Amino acid sequence: TVMSRSGKWVEVQIRTTRMNEIAEKGYAAHWKYKDGADRDTGLDEWMSKIREMLQSEDSDALNFLDDFKLNLFSDEIFVYTPQGDLKSLPAGSTVLDFSYNIHSQIGNQAIGGKVNHDLVPLSHKLFSGDQVEVIVSKKQHPRENWLDFVVTARAKHRIKAALKDEYKKHAEEGKHLLQKYFEQLKIEFTEGVAARFMEFMRYTSQNKMYYDLVKGNILPQKVKAFTQLSPKGNWLSFISRPFSRSKSHSSVSPDIVEKMNEKPETLVLSDNIEDIRYVISECCNPIPGDDVLGFMNKRGRILIHRTNCPVAIQSMTSHGNRIIKAKWRTNESIGFLTGIKLKGVDKKGLVKQISEVIYDKHGLGIRSFNLNTHEGITEASIMLYIQNTETLNQLMANLKKIPEIQKISRIDRSIG
Repeated sequence: TVMSRSGKWVEVQIRTTRMNEIAEKGYAAHWKYKDGADRDTGLDEWMSKIREMLQSEDSDALNFLDDFKLNLFSDEIFVYTPQGDLKSLPAGSTVLDFSYNIHSQIGNQAIGGKVNHDLVPLSHKLFSGDQVEVIVSKKQHPRENWLDFVVTARAKHRIKAALKDEYKKHAEEGKHLLQKYFEQLKIEFTEGVAARFMEFMRYTSQNKMYYDLVKGNILPQKVKAFTQLSPKGNWLSFISRPFSRSKSHSSVSPDIVEKMNEKPETLVLSDNIEDIRYVISECCNPIPGDDVLGFMNKRGRILIHRTNCPVAIQSMTSHGNRIIKAKWRTNESIGFLTGIKLKGVDKKGLVKQISEVIYDKHGLGIRSFNLNTHEGITEASIMLYIQNTETLNQLMANLKKIPEIQKISRIDRSIG
Protein backbone atom coordinates (compact mmCIF):
# COMPACT_ATOMS: atom_id res chain seq x y z
CA THR A 1 0.00 0.00 0.00
CA VAL A 2 1.43 3.37 -1.05
CA MET A 3 0.32 7.00 -0.94
CA SER A 4 -0.37 8.74 -4.26
CA ARG A 5 0.63 12.32 -5.10
CA SER A 6 -2.94 13.42 -4.36
CA GLY A 7 -2.60 12.16 -0.79
CA LYS A 8 -4.74 9.03 -1.16
CA TRP A 9 -3.69 5.52 -0.16
CA VAL A 10 -3.46 3.09 -3.06
CA GLU A 11 -3.26 -0.70 -2.66
CA VAL A 12 -1.18 -2.46 -5.30
CA GLN A 13 -1.36 -6.23 -5.83
CA ILE A 14 1.33 -7.96 -7.87
CA ARG A 15 0.26 -11.37 -9.18
CA THR A 16 1.50 -13.84 -11.72
CA THR A 17 -1.03 -15.21 -14.19
CA ARG A 18 -1.30 -18.41 -12.15
CA MET A 19 -1.73 -16.54 -8.86
CA ASN A 20 -4.53 -14.45 -10.35
CA GLU A 21 -6.26 -17.53 -11.74
CA ILE A 22 -6.27 -19.20 -8.33
CA ALA A 23 -7.35 -16.02 -6.51
CA GLU A 24 -10.25 -15.36 -8.89
CA LYS A 25 -11.52 -18.84 -9.70
CA GLY A 26 -10.26 -21.12 -6.93
CA TYR A 27 -7.45 -23.61 -6.48
CA ALA A 28 -8.95 -26.31 -8.69
CA ALA A 29 -9.47 -23.97 -11.66
CA HIS A 30 -5.77 -23.80 -12.48
CA TRP A 31 -4.47 -27.11 -11.17
CA LYS A 32 -2.90 -28.00 -14.53
CA TYR A 33 -1.58 -25.69 -17.21
CA LYS A 34 -2.67 -26.28 -20.78
CA ASP A 35 0.91 -25.99 -21.94
CA GLY A 36 1.74 -29.18 -19.99
CA ALA A 37 4.50 -27.56 -17.95
CA ASP A 38 5.41 -29.53 -14.83
CA ARG A 39 4.85 -27.33 -11.81
CA ASP A 40 4.83 -28.41 -8.15
CA THR A 41 1.47 -27.42 -6.68
CA GLY A 42 -0.26 -28.12 -3.40
CA LEU A 43 -3.06 -29.80 -5.32
CA ASP A 44 -0.58 -32.16 -6.97
CA GLU A 45 0.67 -33.18 -3.52
CA TRP A 46 -2.92 -33.66 -2.31
CA MET A 47 -3.82 -35.79 -5.34
CA SER A 48 -0.68 -37.87 -4.83
CA LYS A 49 -1.71 -38.70 -1.26
CA ILE A 50 -5.21 -39.70 -2.38
CA ARG A 51 -3.77 -42.01 -5.06
CA GLU A 52 -1.44 -43.59 -2.50
CA MET A 53 -4.32 -44.32 -0.11
CA LEU A 54 -6.55 -45.72 -2.86
CA GLN A 55 -3.81 -48.03 -4.13
CA SER A 56 -3.47 -49.71 -0.72
CA GLU A 57 -4.40 -53.40 -0.94
CA ASP A 58 -6.09 -53.24 2.47
CA SER A 59 -8.10 -50.13 1.65
CA ASP A 60 -11.71 -50.33 2.82
CA ALA A 61 -13.92 -48.09 0.68
CA LEU A 62 -16.48 -47.21 3.37
CA ASN A 63 -13.90 -46.52 6.07
CA PHE A 64 -11.84 -44.49 3.61
CA LEU A 65 -14.84 -42.28 2.74
CA ASP A 66 -15.77 -41.81 6.41
CA ASP A 67 -12.26 -40.61 7.24
CA PHE A 68 -11.68 -38.65 4.05
CA LYS A 69 -14.85 -36.55 4.16
CA LEU A 70 -13.85 -35.17 7.58
CA ASN A 71 -11.03 -33.17 5.95
CA LEU A 72 -12.87 -31.83 2.91
CA PHE A 73 -14.20 -28.64 4.50
CA SER A 74 -11.93 -28.23 7.51
CA ASP A 75 -9.90 -25.11 8.22
CA GLU A 76 -6.15 -25.30 7.68
CA ILE A 77 -3.05 -24.59 9.72
CA PHE A 78 0.49 -24.17 8.40
CA VAL A 79 3.46 -25.61 10.26
CA TYR A 80 7.17 -26.00 9.53
CA THR A 81 9.59 -28.91 9.47
CA PRO A 82 13.00 -28.43 11.16
CA GLN A 83 14.38 -27.74 7.66
CA GLY A 84 11.88 -24.89 7.16
CA ASP A 85 9.54 -26.69 4.74
CA LEU A 86 5.92 -25.54 5.00
CA LYS A 87 3.23 -28.19 5.62
CA SER A 88 -0.53 -27.67 5.45
CA LEU A 89 -2.77 -29.66 7.84
CA PRO A 90 -6.43 -29.50 8.93
CA ALA A 91 -7.08 -27.41 12.04
CA GLY A 92 -6.83 -29.51 15.19
CA SER A 93 -4.07 -31.72 13.80
CA THR A 94 -1.64 -33.31 16.23
CA VAL A 95 2.03 -34.21 16.18
CA LEU A 96 1.01 -37.69 15.03
CA ASP A 97 -0.98 -36.25 12.11
CA PHE A 98 2.13 -34.28 11.13
CA SER A 99 4.22 -37.47 11.35
CA TYR A 100 1.97 -39.32 8.91
CA ASN A 101 1.92 -36.29 6.63
CA ILE A 102 5.71 -36.60 6.31
CA HIS A 103 5.75 -40.38 5.72
CA SER A 104 3.77 -43.42 6.79
CA GLN A 105 6.84 -45.10 8.30
CA ILE A 106 7.64 -42.02 10.37
CA GLY A 107 4.07 -42.02 11.66
CA ASN A 108 4.17 -45.72 12.53
CA GLN A 109 7.39 -45.32 14.53
CA ALA A 110 6.64 -41.95 16.18
CA ILE A 111 6.96 -41.85 19.98
CA GLY A 112 6.78 -38.10 20.58
CA GLY A 113 7.75 -34.76 19.15
CA LYS A 114 9.32 -31.37 19.68
CA VAL A 115 7.17 -28.33 18.97
CA ASN A 116 9.17 -25.10 18.96
CA HIS A 117 11.95 -27.12 20.69
CA ASP A 118 9.66 -28.24 23.56
CA LEU A 119 9.10 -31.97 24.13
CA VAL A 120 5.41 -32.92 23.66
CA PRO A 121 3.34 -36.15 23.35
CA LEU A 122 1.97 -37.38 20.03
CA SER A 123 -1.49 -36.09 20.93
CA HIS A 124 -0.28 -32.47 21.20
CA LYS A 125 -2.37 -30.16 18.99
CA LEU A 126 -0.53 -27.94 16.52
CA PHE A 127 -1.10 -24.30 15.60
CA SER A 128 -0.05 -22.22 12.63
CA GLY A 129 3.59 -21.18 12.81
CA ASP A 130 4.72 -24.14 14.93
CA GLN A 131 8.00 -25.82 14.04
CA VAL A 132 7.60 -29.57 14.48
CA GLU A 133 10.21 -32.30 14.84
CA VAL A 134 9.19 -35.96 15.14
CA ILE A 135 10.97 -38.37 17.51
CA VAL A 136 10.91 -41.98 16.27
CA SER A 137 11.88 -45.41 17.56
CA LYS A 138 12.20 -48.65 15.60
CA LYS A 139 10.53 -50.47 18.52
CA GLN A 140 7.36 -48.37 18.23
CA HIS A 141 4.24 -49.60 16.43
CA PRO A 142 0.77 -48.09 15.88
CA ARG A 143 -1.65 -48.29 18.81
CA GLU A 144 -5.42 -48.43 18.83
CA ASN A 145 -5.78 -45.36 21.06
CA TRP A 146 -4.02 -43.25 18.40
CA LEU A 147 -7.33 -43.19 16.54
CA ASP A 148 -8.80 -41.24 19.48
CA PHE A 149 -6.82 -38.08 18.71
CA VAL A 150 -5.68 -38.04 15.06
CA VAL A 151 -7.87 -35.97 12.71
CA THR A 152 -6.42 -36.38 9.21
CA ALA A 153 -7.77 -39.00 6.82
CA ARG A 154 -4.23 -40.09 5.94
CA ALA A 155 -3.30 -40.79 9.57
CA LYS A 156 -6.54 -42.65 10.33
CA HIS A 157 -6.17 -44.76 7.20
CA ARG A 158 -2.55 -45.72 7.91
CA ILE A 159 -3.18 -46.52 11.58
CA LYS A 160 -6.17 -48.73 10.72
CA ALA A 161 -4.16 -50.54 8.05
CA ALA A 162 -1.27 -51.17 10.47
CA LEU A 163 -3.63 -52.40 13.20
CA LYS A 164 -5.36 -54.68 10.72
CA ASP A 165 -2.01 -56.28 9.89
CA GLU A 166 -1.23 -56.64 13.60
CA TYR A 167 -4.57 -58.35 14.26
CA LYS A 168 -3.92 -60.81 11.42
CA LYS A 169 -0.59 -61.85 12.93
CA HIS A 170 -2.27 -62.95 16.17
CA ALA A 171 -5.49 -64.37 14.69
CA GLU A 172 -4.41 -68.02 14.63
CA GLU A 173 -2.97 -67.90 18.14
CA GLY A 174 -6.13 -66.26 19.46
CA LYS A 175 -8.35 -68.82 17.76
CA HIS A 176 -6.44 -71.69 19.39
CA LEU A 177 -6.72 -69.94 22.77
CA LEU A 178 -10.50 -69.55 22.42
CA GLN A 179 -10.79 -73.18 21.37
CA LYS A 180 -8.85 -74.18 24.49
CA TYR A 181 -11.25 -72.20 26.72
CA PHE A 182 -14.27 -73.95 25.21
CA GLU A 183 -12.65 -77.39 25.49
CA GLN A 184 -12.01 -76.75 29.18
CA LEU A 185 -15.77 -76.22 29.53
CA LYS A 186 -16.45 -79.50 27.66
CA ILE A 187 -17.97 -77.69 24.67
CA GLU A 188 -17.19 -78.39 21.03
CA PHE A 189 -15.62 -75.42 19.27
CA THR A 190 -16.88 -74.59 15.75
CA GLU A 191 -16.87 -71.56 13.47
CA GLY A 192 -20.53 -71.02 14.31
CA VAL A 193 -19.74 -70.98 18.02
CA ALA A 194 -16.94 -68.47 17.41
CA ALA A 195 -19.32 -66.25 15.43
CA ARG A 196 -21.92 -66.29 18.24
CA PHE A 197 -19.26 -65.50 20.84
CA MET A 198 -18.07 -62.58 18.69
CA GLU A 199 -21.66 -61.29 18.59
CA PHE A 200 -21.97 -61.76 22.35
CA MET A 201 -18.77 -59.74 22.92
CA ARG A 202 -20.01 -57.06 20.45
CA TYR A 203 -17.01 -57.30 18.13
CA THR A 204 -17.24 -56.41 14.45
CA SER A 205 -13.89 -58.01 13.52
CA GLN A 206 -13.03 -61.61 14.33
CA ASN A 207 -9.30 -60.91 14.04
CA LYS A 208 -9.64 -58.08 16.57
CA MET A 209 -11.40 -60.45 18.98
CA TYR A 210 -8.63 -63.05 18.60
CA TYR A 211 -6.02 -60.31 19.09
CA ASP A 212 -7.66 -59.22 22.36
CA LEU A 213 -7.71 -62.84 23.53
CA VAL A 214 -3.96 -63.08 23.02
CA LYS A 215 -3.37 -59.76 24.77
CA GLY A 216 -5.47 -60.80 27.77
CA ASN A 217 -8.28 -58.30 27.14
CA ILE A 218 -10.83 -61.13 27.09
CA LEU A 219 -10.69 -63.32 30.19
CA PRO A 220 -11.87 -66.96 30.50
CA GLN A 221 -14.70 -65.71 32.75
CA LYS A 222 -16.28 -64.05 29.71
CA VAL A 223 -16.29 -67.34 27.82
CA LYS A 224 -17.86 -69.04 30.82
CA ALA A 225 -20.51 -66.31 31.12
CA PHE A 226 -21.37 -66.81 27.45
CA THR A 227 -21.88 -70.54 27.93
CA GLN A 228 -24.19 -70.04 30.91
CA LEU A 229 -26.87 -68.10 29.05
CA SER A 230 -28.94 -71.23 28.30
CA PRO A 231 -32.15 -71.57 30.41
CA LYS A 232 -31.43 -75.11 31.65
CA GLY A 233 -27.69 -75.30 31.51
CA ASN A 234 -27.80 -76.89 28.06
CA TRP A 235 -25.54 -74.47 26.24
CA LEU A 236 -25.98 -76.14 22.86
CA SER A 237 -29.70 -75.34 22.93
CA PHE A 238 -28.72 -71.68 23.22
CA ILE A 239 -26.81 -71.97 19.95
CA SER A 240 -29.55 -73.83 18.07
CA ARG A 241 -32.57 -72.03 19.58
CA PRO A 242 -31.48 -68.46 20.36
CA PHE A 243 -35.07 -67.27 20.85
CA SER A 244 -36.32 -70.12 23.07
CA ARG A 245 -38.45 -69.20 26.12
CA SER A 246 -38.76 -70.83 29.51
CA LYS A 247 -42.39 -71.73 30.36
CA SER A 248 -42.11 -71.68 34.11
CA HIS A 249 -40.92 -69.53 37.00
CA SER A 250 -40.89 -72.53 39.34
CA SER A 251 -37.21 -71.95 40.15
CA VAL A 252 -38.01 -68.56 41.70
CA SER A 253 -38.37 -68.61 45.47
CA PRO A 254 -41.84 -67.81 46.94
CA ASP A 255 -40.66 -64.63 48.68
CA ILE A 256 -39.51 -63.14 45.37
CA VAL A 257 -42.78 -64.13 43.66
CA GLU A 258 -44.73 -62.41 46.46
CA LYS A 259 -42.71 -59.23 46.09
CA MET A 260 -43.23 -59.28 42.31
CA ASN A 261 -46.99 -59.78 42.73
CA GLU A 262 -47.20 -56.78 45.04
CA LYS A 263 -45.67 -54.54 42.39
CA PRO A 264 -45.02 -56.71 39.34
CA GLU A 265 -43.75 -53.89 37.11
CA THR A 266 -40.80 -52.91 39.27
CA LEU A 267 -38.27 -54.54 41.60
CA VAL A 268 -36.97 -51.99 44.15
CA LEU A 269 -33.26 -52.43 44.89
CA SER A 270 -31.67 -51.76 48.27
CA ASP A 271 -28.93 -53.24 50.46
CA ASN A 272 -31.37 -55.58 52.28
CA ILE A 273 -30.70 -58.95 50.61
CA GLU A 274 -32.77 -60.92 53.11
CA ASP A 275 -36.11 -59.82 51.63
CA ILE A 276 -35.17 -59.77 47.95
CA ARG A 277 -32.48 -62.13 46.76
CA TYR A 278 -30.54 -60.34 44.05
CA VAL A 279 -26.89 -59.80 43.24
CA ILE A 280 -25.11 -56.95 41.48
CA SER A 281 -23.64 -58.22 38.22
CA GLU A 282 -19.86 -57.94 37.96
CA CYS A 283 -19.88 -57.60 34.17
CA CYS A 284 -21.15 -54.00 34.26
CA ASN A 285 -21.09 -53.00 37.98
CA PRO A 286 -24.35 -50.96 38.12
CA ILE A 287 -24.66 -48.31 40.81
CA PRO A 288 -27.67 -46.28 42.06
CA GLY A 289 -28.70 -43.83 39.38
CA ASP A 290 -27.98 -46.25 36.50
CA ASP A 291 -30.90 -47.57 34.47
CA VAL A 292 -31.06 -51.25 35.46
CA LEU A 293 -32.98 -54.46 34.94
CA GLY A 294 -33.04 -57.88 36.57
CA PHE A 295 -32.51 -61.28 34.97
CA MET A 296 -33.54 -64.48 36.75
CA ASN A 297 -31.03 -67.29 36.34
CA LYS A 298 -31.87 -71.00 36.54
CA ARG A 299 -31.35 -70.98 40.33
CA GLY A 300 -33.97 -68.31 40.87
CA ARG A 301 -31.46 -65.58 41.73
CA ILE A 302 -31.94 -62.18 40.17
CA LEU A 303 -28.85 -60.67 38.55
CA ILE A 304 -28.93 -56.86 38.27
CA HIS A 305 -27.44 -55.37 35.08
CA ARG A 306 -27.19 -51.93 33.54
CA THR A 307 -29.66 -51.72 30.65
CA ASN A 308 -26.85 -51.09 28.14
CA CYS A 309 -24.79 -54.05 29.37
CA PRO A 310 -23.97 -56.49 26.50
CA VAL A 311 -24.84 -59.46 28.72
CA ALA A 312 -28.22 -57.91 29.55
CA ILE A 313 -28.92 -57.16 25.90
CA GLN A 314 -28.13 -60.77 24.96
CA SER A 315 -30.38 -62.00 27.78
CA MET A 316 -33.27 -59.83 26.61
CA THR A 317 -32.87 -61.20 23.07
CA SER A 318 -32.75 -64.86 24.09
CA HIS A 319 -34.80 -65.10 27.30
CA GLY A 320 -37.07 -62.08 27.46
CA ASN A 321 -39.56 -63.67 29.86
CA ARG A 322 -36.86 -63.82 32.55
CA ILE A 323 -36.36 -60.05 32.52
CA ILE A 324 -37.62 -58.09 35.54
CA LYS A 325 -37.92 -54.30 35.65
CA ALA A 326 -35.91 -52.81 38.48
CA LYS A 327 -35.14 -49.43 40.01
CA TRP A 328 -33.02 -48.08 42.84
CA ARG A 329 -34.38 -47.00 46.20
CA THR A 330 -33.43 -43.36 46.73
CA ASN A 331 -31.13 -42.01 49.46
CA GLU A 332 -29.02 -45.15 49.79
CA SER A 333 -25.83 -44.81 51.83
CA ILE A 334 -24.22 -48.09 50.79
CA GLY A 335 -21.27 -47.90 48.40
CA PHE A 336 -21.24 -49.81 45.12
CA LEU A 337 -18.11 -50.90 43.27
CA THR A 338 -17.47 -49.13 39.99
CA GLY A 339 -14.44 -47.95 38.04
CA ILE A 340 -13.00 -45.01 36.12
CA LYS A 341 -10.23 -44.81 33.55
CA LEU A 342 -7.86 -41.83 33.30
CA LYS A 343 -5.36 -40.78 30.65
CA GLY A 344 -3.01 -37.84 30.66
CA VAL A 345 0.50 -36.46 30.51
CA ASP A 346 2.89 -37.86 33.11
CA LYS A 347 3.96 -35.33 35.72
CA LYS A 348 5.47 -35.54 39.17
CA GLY A 349 2.74 -35.39 41.80
CA LEU A 350 -0.09 -36.47 39.47
CA VAL A 351 -0.98 -39.53 41.57
CA LYS A 352 -1.10 -37.35 44.68
CA GLN A 353 -3.48 -34.91 42.97
CA ILE A 354 -5.79 -37.75 41.91
CA SER A 355 -5.77 -39.26 45.42
CA GLU A 356 -6.53 -35.91 47.03
CA VAL A 357 -9.61 -35.45 44.84
CA ILE A 358 -10.89 -38.97 45.64
CA TYR A 359 -10.05 -39.11 49.36
CA ASP A 360 -10.09 -35.51 50.60
CA LYS A 361 -12.72 -33.90 48.38
CA HIS A 362 -15.16 -36.80 48.05
CA GLY A 363 -14.22 -39.09 50.94
CA LEU A 364 -14.44 -42.22 48.78
CA GLY A 365 -12.77 -45.59 49.34
CA ILE A 366 -10.47 -47.06 46.67
CA ARG A 367 -10.41 -50.80 46.08
CA SER A 368 -7.63 -50.83 43.47
CA PHE A 369 -5.45 -48.29 41.66
CA ASN A 370 -3.57 -49.53 38.58
CA LEU A 371 -1.12 -47.09 36.98
CA ASN A 372 0.86 -47.43 33.75
CA THR A 373 3.25 -44.76 32.46
CA HIS A 374 4.94 -45.05 29.06
CA GLU A 375 6.72 -42.47 26.91
CA GLY A 376 5.39 -39.60 28.99
CA ILE A 377 1.75 -40.74 28.87
CA THR A 378 0.02 -41.96 32.05
CA GLU A 379 -2.99 -44.29 32.08
CA ALA A 380 -4.79 -45.29 35.28
CA SER A 381 -7.67 -47.63 36.12
CA ILE A 382 -9.31 -47.02 39.49
CA MET A 383 -11.94 -49.26 41.13
CA LEU A 384 -13.74 -47.53 44.01
CA TYR A 385 -16.96 -47.55 46.03
CA ILE A 386 -19.53 -44.90 45.05
CA GLN A 387 -23.09 -44.30 46.25
CA ASN A 388 -24.73 -43.17 43.00
CA THR A 389 -24.16 -41.76 39.51
CA GLU A 390 -24.43 -38.16 40.73
CA THR A 391 -21.41 -38.67 42.99
CA LEU A 392 -19.60 -40.44 40.15
CA ASN A 393 -20.24 -37.58 37.71
CA GLN A 394 -19.06 -34.99 40.27
CA LEU A 395 -15.88 -37.00 40.88
CA MET A 396 -15.13 -37.28 37.16
CA ALA A 397 -15.75 -33.54 36.68
CA ASN A 398 -13.32 -32.66 39.50
CA LEU A 399 -10.66 -35.06 38.20
CA LYS A 400 -11.02 -33.50 34.76
CA LYS A 401 -10.00 -30.16 36.27
CA ILE A 402 -6.48 -31.49 36.85
CA PRO A 403 -4.58 -29.92 33.90
CA GLU A 404 -2.57 -33.05 33.07
CA ILE A 405 -5.63 -35.30 32.70
CA GLN A 406 -6.77 -35.29 29.08
CA LYS A 407 -9.42 -38.02 29.11
CA ILE A 408 -11.62 -39.68 31.72
CA SER A 409 -14.32 -42.32 31.30
CA ARG A 410 -16.26 -44.87 33.27
CA ILE A 411 -15.22 -48.51 33.13
CA ASP A 412 -18.19 -50.51 31.90
CA ARG A 413 -16.80 -53.92 32.81
CA SER A 414 -15.13 -55.25 35.90
CA ILE A 415 -11.35 -55.38 35.81
CA GLY A 416 -11.18 -57.73 38.80
